Amino acid sequence: MLKLYKAFSLGFSAFPVQLQRLLFSATFERQPRKAVGLFSQPRNEMPDVATNGTKHANYVAGEILDERFADVFDVFRTNFENGLESEGAAFSVFFEGRLVVDLYGGFANKKHGLFWQRDTKSILFSTSKSICAIIVAHLVEKGKLSYDDKVVKFWPEFEKHGKGDITAGLPYQNVITTIEDFKNWSKIAKIFEDSEPVWTPGTKTGYHALSIGLLIDQVLRRVDEKGRGVNEYFKEEIQGKYGI
Repeated sequence: MLKLYKAFSLGFSAFPVQLQRLLFSATFERQPRKAVGLFSQPRNEMPDVATNGTKHANYVAGEILDERFADVFDVFRTNFENGLESEGAAFSVFFEGRLVVDLYGGFANKKHGLFWQRDTKSILFSTSKSICAIIVAHLVEKGKLSYDDKVVKFWPEFEKHGKGDITAGLPYQNVITTIEDFKNWSKIAKIFEDSEPVWTPGTKTGYHALSIGLLIDQVLRRVDEKGRGVNEYFKEEIQGKYGI
């Protein structure tokens, strides 16, 4: 497997929302803090900047709580000024256990002219990638995995239909259609085992929007001495031990 961290990003896994928010700060509900630098613009002074004929929100607000990170504000705002970020975004940085950057800007709803606020909620999608990556790194550190390992080293049944050389997983499988399917790890295992490569391995690349978190979960259950899945492993080995 585990070149997949070099080749692809991770996909869907059902994790507690608060953990996803913690790692990527997709949603902000914190109380205002005293900041080293506070950068914001009043609602009635939010300008638009024209870039290549397209309007982009130039409104950025939030806090820089450590002056060593002051340049982050300018970099974040530049994304809106030059059109790299055409909608809205929020960005937080934790350094040495402290929140040092907490910024947000742009549109929450561009069509209706609604700007991103501190408490704007965002879709999560790929935020669980970091959780899976942390788990794999933790297993590598413990000597349980290598990033160059093939899936079949831990899961021989995966080799079916010529998948033995795969190191970067499989793309989305349209037979996974319901939330109940995602929760049924034994059914997921059978789906992966019966799947055929969509193309010859090595000739194309794909994006794991849904399948890769499930694939990591399957490998983890076979590597972990307790047979835990991603959710249980993260709670017990990472979240609990490190106070996340």
